[in-house]
Amino acid sequence: MIRQMIRPVGQLVCSLGLLGVLSLYTAPAMAEVSGNVHHQVDVKIDPKNGSVIIDDLITLTASDTVTFQLSPAFILDEVTLGGKPRTATRTDQGFTITLGDRSKHRVRVQAHAKLARGAPPYDVAFLGQDGGFLGTDWLAHPAGVAATWSATVVMAHDQRAIIGGKLVSEEIAAGGTLATFASERPGDTPVLITGPFEVSERISDGVRLRTYFHRELASRSQAYLDDAASHIKRFSKTIGAYPYESFSVISGPVPIGVAFPAMTYMGRSVLAMAFIRTASLPHEILHSWWGSAVEVDYAQGNWAEGLTNYMTTHDLNPAGESETQTRQRLKAEKETRQQWLRNYAALPNTKDMALSEFRSRTHDSTQVIGYAKAAFVFHMLRKEVGDDVFVQAIQHFYQNNAFKRAGWEELSAAIRKIAGHDLGAFFHQWVERRGAPKLKARITQPAEGRLQFTLRQSQKGRGYRLRLGVEIETEQGIHRDALMMAGSGQTLSIKAPAKVLAVTIDPDTDLFRKLGQNEAPAILRDITLASGVTIIDLNDDASWTAALDQLGATLLDGQLERVAGKDLRDLPDGALIIAGNPDQMAAFVDRHQLSPRPKEVAQTGSAPKVTAKVTARVWTLRDQKRAILYIEGESAAAVLAIARPLTHYKRRSWISFDGRTVTNKGTWAMQPGMLHKRFDLR
Repeated sequence: MIRQMIRPVGQLVCSLGLLGVLSLYTAPAMAEVSGNVHHQVDVKIDPKNGSVIIDDLITLTASDTVTFQLSPAFILDEVTLGGKPRTATRTDQGFTITLGDRSKHRVRVQAHAKLARGAPPYDVAFLGQDGGFLGTDWLAHPAGVAATWSATVVMAHDQRAIIGGKLVSEEIAAGGTLATFASERPGDTPVLITGPFEVSERISDGVRLRTYFHRELASRSQAYLDDAASHIKRFSKTIGAYPYESFSVISGPVPIGVAFPAMTYMGRSVLAMAFIRTASLPHEILHSWWGSAVEVDYAQGNWAEGLTNYMTTHDLNPAGESETQTRQRLKAEKETRQQWLRNYAALPNTKDMALSEFRSRTHDSTQVIGYAKAAFVFHMLRKEVGDDVFVQAIQHFYQNNAFKRAGWEELSAAIRKIAGHDLGAFFHQWVERRGAPKLKARITQPAEGRLQFTLRQSQKGRGYRLRLGVEIETEQGIHRDALMMAGSGQTLSIKAPAKVLAVTIDPDTDLFRKLGQNEAPAILRDITLASGVTIIDLNDDASWTAALDQLGATLLDGQLERVAGKDLRDLPDGALIIAGNPDQMAAFVDRHQLSPRPKEVAQTGSAPKVTAKVTARVWTLRDQKRAILYIEGESAAAVLAIARPLTHYKRRSWISFDGRTVTNKGTWAMQPGMLHKRFDLR
């Protein structure tokens, strides 16, 4: 369903609006609709006055009473059956008509709506001169029944419309446009998007690529088309042929990212961000395969976000690289996996879930599981079976499930088919089980030419079966080996090839696990994911109070309590946010004997020689009792300005801002912990 494909770009929060209403709606008992439904629809849209007029000829095979879903924003003008008027009983979510005997029926639905600019990001439907969005219920349709369609849209006032599917024809004239879109492949009823777009187009390997951009973004169109062509070519080589005839990038008036078949809809402010073309655009394009062409069987959990995230961040087909490029890529991929582990380390146990329980991103905590942990599981699966088998299995999974619904079970079957052995235990422990292994190790001084490892898993429940890489640094160089751990505790040994200087278990961060507190650096998610957070307000000022309330509402998943810091004697328990101006912060830190602002945070650029104005600084530290987020601003306005940008940097340990612009950012280094041992230190 389209509802499941909605997600934020980066950390941008999206409200489900109509689509959330649909997920709660249960249709009354009705006759079964046989086969597919077909829509032949004409639409007239005038964004200046918010009017939408729909004339939809629906062909379906059914009998008795049939309930159609239709957005409550639309008023029914007339419903006919076989050309004769038919009484339709209107409900909040649609209408019901009686068809009579089972046969092929032609139902004509004429409706109109007067729409206003909706509250971002979605209302039931919205339409304005800066853009409009009509969700799947702008067309009357029986719930859960696949449809084909042909839709001709007439747009007034030099605006353009787009519907997912094949662009059949297009006419552009002074004062308006006319375009026809069609889909011969049954699926969900489409969405319709409008706006004052400037359209750029390119045909790449037979795929029509388009940008529908607001005027201020038009200069970015060619770069987006270049990157879209490159991403589609790369993913087609890895997975299989691109499944649609086109792909479009559409700018909207609200800061979200939404994937639909053959197109992605993003906020106009989002599309201007530098990271979108390299991170979010390939993610959205990959959803053309994972989630659109291969639909998700949500009863088994949502695998598509994890596989999409993994293939966006890890190159499965890195042919033609130089040695330097390979080193750089592997380093970046390792850093990404370390980031996923840091995020998971910040997740409270009460918010953990199994991958089989994940459906869609509703809070930041669900992203840590459904996007990051799931991606890491695909990485471990790749390590388990090898690169070639993994890619072949992904291709096999796609070929067997294109335009079908599939879940983790079908993925497991594809891997089993290509790998030639059963991986049921792997999928059970990583998909069906909550949590992660907590690994401790004791590495003893080599004796008689052998290294001995005593490994222990300290998480609750039974032990995981783990494949652990080992890096042994010797006087003769680096030696690589592997260990297999099959229980909660185990002692293993490896022959030492020469005098050992150091040993590291899991040197490439290939294992998903719960980091120890001494390993995981403090990051913003330590606070933003906490179940309860106290904001200590060092100002007694209404403007600061309003700014901090807005910041807390934007950043936090859990409950928020705000206390005045002026006369505070003892720090409250649990995660804290301390906010004030530089003088107030320095005095409070000194009075409560907290750690001073780290030198890295004091820098005003990405290097010591870089200078920039700083209006606000944010940094995280952790003591024995709690995680603390420090927010230092020159004014309440400076703090309010960073409330939205901060949502993009929850994986960071510190960030500096000039207004809304980031001038410096970083993450404290991960510590080696118990999985690393040096023997050459005196």
